[in-house]
Amino acid sequence: MKTEKLGNLAEFRNGLNYTDADNGSGLAVVGVSDFQDKVVIDTGNLPQLSLSALSKPDALIHEGDVLFVRSNGNRELIGRSVYVNTEPTMPTSHSGFTIRCRFHDRRCYPRYYAYLFRGSIIRQTLSSHGGGTNISNLNQQILADLDVPVPDLWMQERIAGILSAYDDLIEVNQRRIAILEDMARRLFDEWFVRFRYPGHEAVPLIETELGMVPEGWQIETARQALTYTGGGTPSKAEHRYWRDGDIQWFTPTDLTKSGQTFLRRSSLMITKEGLAKSSARLFPAFSIMMTSRATLGVFAINTEPATTNQGFITFLPSSRTPVYFLVHMLKREFPRMEAVASGATFKEITKGALGELVFAFPPETLTHRFEQLATPMMEQIATVSRQNDSLRAARDLLLPKLISGEIDLSAAEETFAEAAE
Repeated sequence: MKTEKLGNLAEFRNGLNYTDADNGSGLAVVGVSDFQDKVVIDTGNLPQLSLSALSKPDALIHEGDVLFVRSNGNRELIGRSVYVNTEPTMPTSHSGFTIRCRFHDRRCYPRYYAYLFRGSIIRQTLSSHGGGTNISNLNQQILADLDVPVPDLWMQERIAGILSAYDDLIEVNQRRIAILEDMARRLFDEWFVRFRYPGHEAVPLIETELGMVPEGWQIETARQALTYTGGGTPSKAEHRYWRDGDIQWFTPTDLTKSGQTFLRRSSLMITKEGLAKSSARLFPAFSIMMTSRATLGVFAINTEPATTNQGFITFLPSSRTPVYFLVHMLKREFPRMEAVASGATFKEITKGALGELVFAFPPETLTHRFEQLATPMMEQIATVSRQNDSLRAARDLLLPKLISGEIDLSAAEETFAEAAE
């Protein structure tokens, strides 16, 4: 298949650099944190700046653009891309840590290339420029020098159509998950924030150090009422701590990349010896992981026994604080936890500071009633999340085979029909 330099097919532009003085509204901005593991960027719910931050109209993004992460403290994120599938409904730009790729050659179907960039071509290029490891910055010249295939336009459109069918179904499932999460959150808020739980009429509110709470609720510190642990990292120099590991070991990137409530697999695994020779702690399935360093307050529930690195505090549910009650309580109370974070280089919520925070704990009978109602919603979220995991795996398996021509297009369409059932 014929190839050409990407620089002959498209043009590039770095994103906006801005300061706190540009805060405001009128200009939506795609930042690195908005990429996650998405193929298509959702431009409908982005942070905004004042329109005065827009230096030139050419800094706007439009339908058909591809955005790349240019620079980030986490090298694994560099080179990640997202596609602008529809024209944004308001003026939208992208941050200076990203690069915009805009195709001008009519032989190119941009969404096909959006999928191409998610394959090995980018990762191999970054590795070659970094001497075997990912580089710390992507630039326009590296992108321009990429050799990319240019198949017939009809083939590009058909390949993109097959892969986008997976993404469309994933998006439908994501909307189902969002609805279920909102239902569970609203139920929690109704019972435990507004105190309108069943039988509340017969329970007076009393004054406490946290304000008015129902009589019979216990005011205790996190250290008194909750069980939580930290994490650690086995030495990377000891390959036996990592090679053929079978213990899940989560990093904050696992959580931010997935954006899901339930996580089955970590990107890295450690061995039993690695666990024993580090400060990592094994915790049971259906614990609640909370990122506590640098990136604060991302939550996820592990569905298998797991460990984390030191960037977490992990909470263990109990009969008094069952898992779905506890995860909603922690999310609701997170601003108070964030307020006690400290650190000059990056903020961290320490277990010591967390332990001093005071919370109001409802009677066990009430948390159990909530759990009975919330569990079917949360289990459905877990089921739909697993479906999405399977769809993503099938899509990612097809991607290189479709690009290389290893698999017939008709066979790929049949594979999607089976996966969608």
